[in-house]
Amino acid sequence: VPRMRFDALGRELPDLPVPAEGREPVLSCVAEDKDDRPVGDLRADEIRLKIDGAEVAASALRPAVPSQLLVLLDASSSMAARKKQVGEALDSFARAVAPATVQIMSFNDDIRLLDNTVMPSKALEAQEFKGGSLLLDAVASAVRHAEAPGPRHAIVVVTDGTDTGSGIVPTLAMERLKASDIPCYTIGLLPEAKSGTPAID
Repeated sequence: VPRMRFDALGRELPDLPVPAEGREPVLSCVAEDKDDRPVGDLRADEIRLKIDGAEVAASALRPAVPSQLLVLLDASSSMAARKKQVGEALDSFARAVAPATVQIMSFNDDIRLLDNTVMPSKALEAQEFKGGSLLLDAVASAVRHAEAPGPRHAIVVVTDGTDTGSGIVPTLAMERLKASDIPCYTIGLLPEAKSGTPAID
């Protein structure tokens, strides 16, 4: 089986198999400059690929890092006391992941997308933290949103509890998430410790 070894500076990477004839290979690579810093503006025509010594053109280049992070935020009544703290934390998160953008999808007894043209704390100002938690329905909605044409997504779930009334069963929600191949991360907020500082799992 022919193999490819390359990176943007000509250094060898782990071998990657070439798929069957007639199908374009999908390759992962890391592009760094001479100071080992990531190169963010690389174009497909700047990449040199070789198969069995023969140079071939890269047909497309798609960043592997998600360009939009969909934050699935628990806005149920149990999270009301943490609204300000969560907003500030998400502001810091948004600054840390730039140039990727952060989109908040809140869920309680309803599921809604919040304004992503402002900082998260600003977007949360009009969000009421009340009611129950449709966590599993929200996961399914997030997968549908992330699968739509557009930016590459990852999902980040922020919650302090369990589902209280979704229509979808847990196994089906997890199957849909797994089948989507969308990265999903969970931040669990634990009950406040004796010090009064909320714990994060």
